[in-house]
Amino acid sequence: MSTTKVKRRVGKYELGRTIGEGTFAKVKFARDTETGDPVAIKILDKEKVLKHKMVEQISNAEFTFPPWTSFPAKRLLTRILDPNPMTRITIPEILEDEWFKKGYKRPELDEKYDTTLDDVDAVFNDSEEHHVTEKKEEPEALNAFELISMSAGLNLGNLFDSEQEFKRETRFTSKCPPKEIVRKIEEAAKPLGFDVQKKNYKLRLEKVKAGRKGNLNVATEILQVAPSLHMVEVRKAKGDTLEFHKFYKNLSRTLKDVVWKSDDLQNQLS
Repeated sequence: MSTTKVKRRVGKYELGRTIGEGTFAKVKFARDTETGDPVAIKILDKEKVLKHKMVEQISNAEFTFPPWTSFPAKRLLTRILDPNPMTRITIPEILEDEWFKKGYKRPELDEKYDTTLDDVDAVFNDSEEHHVTEKKEEPEALNAFELISMSAGLNLGNLFDSEQEFKRETRFTSKCPPKEIVRKIEEAAKPLGFDVQKKNYKLRLEKVKAGRKGNLNVATEILQVAPSLHMVEVRKAKGDTLEFHKFYKNLSRTLKDVVWKSDDLQNQLS
């Protein structure tokens, strides 16, 4: 007997599986039922938003910058986040900004280009046969908005996690080449009993021996901040949070020659 899977809808949007999750919100893949266009929908926890007065913080553009942010980048991001629409920077002005133009190449659009939605369908179907294999030779570069979200003053996940005993993710920066970072993480994780899978500067570490909440899974991704500076995100994907913190404490000791500046997690655990 076959069963039909019921798909949830929000207005005209049909929701797919979760593609991102934080302490106060989830991001789900969705499809516009009228046009068929794929979109991402962020679902907020209304109670937490009201409790922590997030609307006021966003309206006042309260944020801070990581210490390695350059002055030209700060100047541009400050104008992008200006809560006053009359003085906020415009798209044409962003395109003419000197810092933004460094390394920027205008996209060449080909009208004959045949767009495929196989990767979008894979999100809904969630089967390996629909996945699209993409070859990447360099770590993904962070854009301005991602840099902002990693700032302590605007990282909403860190804000809510501060009330909990342990965080579920952390990050550090490194001046080492990305391939060396991958190699060092792999060398550090295997003696700790982890199976390592690598692809496109992303690593999945799985503890072979199950803990009290099953096998600990750790997702690691290397992102480019600048040509000689990389951000490494380390987050718990599955398993016990306390066990994750013990793992990261051991990992950070092994990677002391790789880490340039670490998140505050290590200090909390010391």
